[in-house]
Parts: sequence; C-alpha cells; structure tokens
Amino acid sequence: MMSTRSAAKGATEAFVDIFSDNVTSAPESNMTNATLQLPFIKNSQIIFSCFELVLAAIGTVANLVVVYTIARNRKMKTVPNVFVLNLAIADFIYCSLFLPFWDTANLFVRGWIYGRPMCNVVVAVCNISVNSSILFLTAMSIERYRAVADPIGHVQRQSLKKTWLISVAIWFAAVLMSLPFAVFTTTVSKDIGGVILTTCQPEAPGKMDFWQYNLLISMWRFLAWFAVPLLIITPLYALLFKKLREEGVLLHIGPETIQSRNRVTRMVAVVVFIFILSWLPFHVYNLVIFFSPKIETYPEAVNYLVAALSSANSTVNPFLYALLGEKFRLYTRKALLSCCPCENPDPLTITTEAVVARSHKRAKTWYARANWNRRNDSVKFSSERDGKEYRALNPVKRHKSF
Repeated sequence: MMSTRSAAKGATEAFVDIFSDNVTSAPESNMTNATLQLPFIKNSQIIFSCFELVLAAIGTVANLVVVYTIARNRKMKTVPNVFVLNLAIADFIYCSLFLPFWDTANLFVRGWIYGRPMCNVVVAVCNISVNSSILFLTAMSIERYRAVADPIGHVQRQSLKKTWLISVAIWFAAVLMSLPFAVFTTTVSKDIGGVILTTCQPEAPGKMDFWQYNLLISMWRFLAWFAVPLLIITPLYALLFKKLREEGVLLHIGPETIQSRNRVTRMVAVVVFIFILSWLPFHVYNLVIFFSPKIETYPEAVNYLVAALSSANSTVNPFLYALLGEKFRLYTRKALLSCCPCENPDPLTITTEAVVARSHKRAKTWYARANWNRRNDSVKFSSERDGKEYRALNPVKRHKSF
C-alpha cells in the first residue's frame, strides 16, 4: 500500500513499503524542500484513507460471519472448509488489526502516533496475514487437485485431523517468516517545518545499506508472496481442469458428488484468481520503482489504485464464498437468523419449506441415480412408503459359460 505523503522524485530516492502507506526517502541526505509538504495531508489522501477504513470495517464483519458460520455448523466442517475457515481468520486479522492502524496514522499530521512496540506488532500482523493467506491458497489448490485426480484415495488419506495439522503448520510457518520483518522495524522521527513527523519503517540490520535492505525486502515479498506460490498453483489448475474434462475420472463417483466437488473447485479457483489480480499490481509497481531509475514521478492515482486492490482482497473473499457456494449461503442465513431474536418466522412456514425442499432434493437425487445406473445396464429404484423400502432391480444379462 502506498501513500502520497512525500513526493517521490526518483526511483533511487524512494521505496514503497507494504507496511507503510508512505513513499519514503531512503537516504537522509535526500530530504529536500519537497518533503516540507509532509505535514500537510491532502484531501485525496483523507478520502482514500477513509475508503480503506470502510473496507476494513466491511471485511472485519464479513470474515467474522464466515468464521462463525463454519464453526457453528457441523455439516460445514469439511476438508475444503477448514482451509476456508483459516483463510477467513487471516483476512479478519488483516482487516481488523492492520488496516485501521495504517490508515488512521495517515490521517494524523504527526504520522505514526502509536509508538515503536505497536509498530513492530502491526508489521508482524501484516506479514503473518499475507504469508498465511498465500500458503492456505496453495494448500487449497493442492487439496483440490488431489480430490479431482484421485478422489477415492483422497477421501481415504485426507481427514479433518490431518487438515487441521496442516493448518497449524501453515500458521507456524507464517509466524516464522514474519519474525525478521517485525524485528527489523523501527520508528523514525524528523522535525519538518516545526512539526515532528514519525514514520513506521524498516530498519536495516547491522551495517547493511538502507536502500539495499529495502530492495531485498521487496524481492523476498515478490518471490515468497507471489512468484513461487504462483509457479505451484498455475500448473495444478491446468492439470485440474484437464482432469475435469476426462470421463475416466468420473467412473466411481455419483453425479451429486461430482457436482459438489466441481462447485468447491470452481470457488477455490476464483478465490486464487482474485488474489493474483489483487496483488499483481502491487508487486509490479514495487519492482518498477526499484528497477526504473529514469522514472522521476509516480502518478498519485496509480498509488491509490494499487493500494485499493491489495487492501480489497481480504474484504472481497467472504462475498466470493457466498456468491459461489449455495450451501454456504444457506448456512450463513441460518446462522445470522439464529443470532437475531427479532427474526422469528412462523415455525409452520419453516417446516413446510423444509419439507418441500427436501422432497425436491430427493426427487433430483433419485432421477440422477437412475440415469447413472442405467448406463451400467442396471436401474435401481428406491422409495420409502410407510417405513418400508421397495427396490426393483434390472440385473445385467450375462452369457452362461459352458
């Protein structure tokens, strides 16, 4: 996320930091008269910061609803939903603990007012959230590929317990990857025009050059947060969608299972695509700043667009779950109604709707199974009448052996 508090006069004089909404001058000697504009906050920056605060509020509530819906309903606790739950927690952390601090700091003339300890904490929170998000998306992609390529073996090998262990390992890895960034971060105060401006920014370890350290940070983020996961995810989805077109993969699975599996796969693919779309401009923009020293100015509109895209990703995800998941919408509605005492529909209406929906679902399932079994020259009719089950089977005719 990039702010426009300082006028970046050259790529060799500025770096863009994900932890800061500032385009900051690297060497202290480069503090020119242009930086005297820092204490004065532009109207465009106020509007943008307020916009991000709105995104943070919506994302906090939406991701909290996702967590509550999955945690409350036992039927929602499946292997894919465990990863969705953890991804929602990561997005919740980003929206509730990172964005509010950065954007409110941009609204203060004195900059970062929360002190150095909070600077380290918020930087750690940001890194943990982004690291865990991309790791969970990668894990979801691998799980979806295995579910399509080897559905029977996947069901036997992948359990909820194993999925939770993988999730814990991902959180642990995200924390370890974030520790260096949290440690090598500090607050810097400067007297600019009689106003003490404080920024939360990276601190080069030892005798390392400040500019080189920030270049190293940007390269690490590009590789760890984007390039390497993308190299894993892209071939998986290419193979995955190829498998979905092959009839051989569908031999041992019923129609209802296939539809459910394909819906989950489509949802995960869309979430991954939106993540790439949101963060690609950020990484490209950072690399352009570092490797294009001839560019002297960076448009303010580009700063805001790149920042808005990366920030909006954590807010958009819950709406993708609701848009692409029919069961998720149903269970979310039930969860929200259970929390609202004012919404208490007539129990008879609920019962009637439930009976009609269940009957319709049974009819669809019966018809799908009948068509499926007819392909194997065996039709099975199942119905319940007065508690008894009647089955009419049409066995496959076989030639007698002599």
